[in-house]
Amino acid sequence: MTVPMLVGMVAMILVNLIDTYWVSQLGTDALAAMTFAFPVEAVVINVALGLMIGTSVAVARAIGSGHEEDAQRLTTDATLLAGGVVLLISGLGLLFQDTLFRWMGAEGPLLENVKRYMTPWFVGVAFLIVPMIANGALRAIGDARTPMRVMLGAAGLNALLDPVLIFGLGPVPSLGLQGAAIATVIARFVTMVVVFIVLLRHTSLLGLSGFSIRRMWASWLTVARVAVPASVTNAIGPFAVGLLTVMVAAHGADALAAWGIGARVDALLMLVPGALAGAVSPFVGQNAGARLRARVAEGLRTSLIFAAAWGVVATVLLLVSAPWVAAIFSDDESVREALATYLRIVPLGYAGIGLVSICSSAFNAVDRATLSTWLSVLRSLVFAVPLAWLGDQWLGMPGLLGGVVVASLLAAGLGVIWLRGLLYPYGTQPAGAGRALSEAQVVAWLEGTPGWRHLGGSASAILEHDNLSAYRTAGGRLGLYVGAIELLHLEPGGMLDLPLPVEVGENLVRFGSLTRHPDHDQNGWYRHAAEGESDTTLWLVGLSHLMYALSQRGADDPITQSELEAYTYTPQCVTAMRAASARWEERIAS
Repeated sequence: MTVPMLVGMVAMILVNLIDTYWVSQLGTDALAAMTFAFPVEAVVINVALGLMIGTSVAVARAIGSGHEEDAQRLTTDATLLAGGVVLLISGLGLLFQDTLFRWMGAEGPLLENVKRYMTPWFVGVAFLIVPMIANGALRAIGDARTPMRVMLGAAGLNALLDPVLIFGLGPVPSLGLQGAAIATVIARFVTMVVVFIVLLRHTSLLGLSGFSIRRMWASWLTVARVAVPASVTNAIGPFAVGLLTVMVAAHGADALAAWGIGARVDALLMLVPGALAGAVSPFVGQNAGARLRARVAEGLRTSLIFAAAWGVVATVLLLVSAPWVAAIFSDDESVREALATYLRIVPLGYAGIGLVSICSSAFNAVDRATLSTWLSVLRSLVFAVPLAWLGDQWLGMPGLLGGVVVASLLAAGLGVIWLRGLLYPYGTQPAGAGRALSEAQVVAWLEGTPGWRHLGGSASAILEHDNLSAYRTAGGRLGLYVGAIELLHLEPGGMLDLPLPVEVGENLVRFGSLTRHPDHDQNGWYRHAAEGESDTTLWLVGLSHLMYALSQRGADDPITQSELEAYTYTPQCVTAMRAASARWEERIAS
């Protein structure tokens, strides 16, 4: 999902670049007027992104938990919510744009230019916000390619319409700055139409069946629990950057120029971790909704490792190439030196920025969006601004930049600590068990324990199961665990004890493979006497791990599929195991 999201993000950047290029051909006044629109656009886009994230997470959780009717209701109600937000923003924007832009410093001809651009922009706000909600719903069901194609098409259409509407062509009159806004509105309108055609024809995510005001309000609250904190989180960063920019400006125009260029280099290099973070939300949302905690944990660990590795590689490349990169962007020696300093210091925090993005997306996906907001507040305002100020006082501009780096790394460490419950949902090892045994130690225990010597050559077959570890436990037992979850244990006397769902355990009792545990027969524990044979013992180890895999990884996971083939023999057996795993998950969670 990351690659299509990355392409979509690049398409959004291209739209802004295309608009800026063509407007720049109208002169400095037109470009200045368009610049006044950027802060307003940023606020509206942050609101839209919050709604998109809230919708995507809510729909993904509904899909993952198997409630497709809830997914349809959430998508429909979120679209209606977006419509209400659009009416509010459009109405207020059109009514108060004079007051707003005068307050921002636009007067006379400049104000008139700003209004020429913003009037159609405010009218077309619906075509920005509503398609983003629809795209979020599509990503929630795992379709990242349709939003990518739509965004690419919008960028291409915008590029074609800009020169036609700005400068005129044939019967189309020259509309100047207003033409740039109209081109964007038309491209977004087409985007909205296409996305809704896809939703109506190829999904069941839109529909008014069972509509009620009470249900709609409940849906709005569900979306808002993530959308509001996400919007605030998105807005905090630009605010902190504004405060940091004031500090940088005190060092002169050269430092300010380097700061602006460096920020754009950062944005370019962090596109990939940003796209990965965008893919994490629906992935975690779906799997959390399906209660597949192992898949959530594996996906998050993989994403964190990748984001950190990307940051390290990008840092090393910039440390080596900083002077050459600086020379690309400026001919001024002072600016080049300042930019080279920036590129040797700020990238040291890239890994932290990537980790914070992954953590924030994960928190949003499991309905803990306030943690995401707190993480952003801590990184941007509590850590970055004070540390940058202290660094500035002690070491000047390098110290200021170093403060920003330290803030990112501190926030990343805190975010990963807060994320531990998702990374290791059942702990890392059983309490008081010490270190996991190596394969050699397992072989030594088996060969040195009466009743299990025949299993000495099978240690590797036991330990090859995903995430399985062996520990010495009370009474001299050998316990097999996934994290802190006990799958089974081997008694020194040659008995294997394991918990199983009753429907599975009782069938194996009926077939003579197991007996009810004499001490825990009411708690789902069963016993097998090895008696010098290894095949049934190894099969029971695999079967026990399969129960874990079914409940925590899901029946469609490749690891689970391979174990289903290895440890079940009939379609009826597979069906029974899948049914049992749902209740088994509740036992593991408790």
